Amino acid sequence: MKPTIITCISDTHGSQWEVDLPPPTENGILIHAGDWGSWGSFQEMIDFDTWLGTTGYPETVIISGNHDKIAEQQGYQLAKQMFSNAIYLENDLYISNSGLKIYGTPFTETYGNWSFMRSEEDLDKIWAKVPEGIDVLIVHGPCFGILDEVKLRNGKIENTGSVTLRKHIFERLGPAGLKAVIFGHIHQSYNQKTIDGIQFVNAALLDEDYVLTNKPIQICI
Repeated sequence: MKPTIITCISDTHGSQWEVDLPPPTENGILIHAGDWGSWGSFQEMIDFDTWLGTTGYPETVIISGNHDKIAEQQGYQLAKQMFSNAIYLENDLYISNSGLKIYGTPFTETYGNWSFMRSEEDLDKIWAKVPEGIDVLIVHGPCFGILDEVKLRNGKIENTGSVTLRKHIFERLGPAGLKAVIFGHIHQSYNQKTIDGIQFVNAALLDEDYVLTNKPIQICI
């Protein structure tokens, strides 16, 4: 199978028109890991979908995040129909043209009054539905201890990722062949690293001050 170049972005919060995407490749996929909006309005959804239609990528796969209220309000089937320029996933699987099995879910741990947020106990049940044998997992937030650090006002560093997501990745999905986990949500921890053969990408493009600072990250699978 010919290698696939995945361009990873997340947390654009309405700034997508300013993003400098790498040129699309023949076997390339654009993945957005949620928070395409700021306040979750219908207009944000339409504007984002319009932009997706201009990127030129042969395949685009997206999920929502905690700022994408309209998607949760509409429900999965309607939101899926409204995105005409991308494959929209919500606890669902997509097989790419190159054969990659890509699973996407928008849920994160509860923090404030936002969308697609659940308790760690409920998240454990959501992660349990992620099938083994997938190549790429798209989640909005990180797992605990990997690109999930937030610097608090007192100067201390706090890990904010999901403990149960980490358990499922390393105990179940990784041994079954998981190659990449793509996410965002924690703007301060934009970066990438490889652990136990799994490529972890925090692709949040806006920094902690919500300024478009970071660049899309590309990985090869």
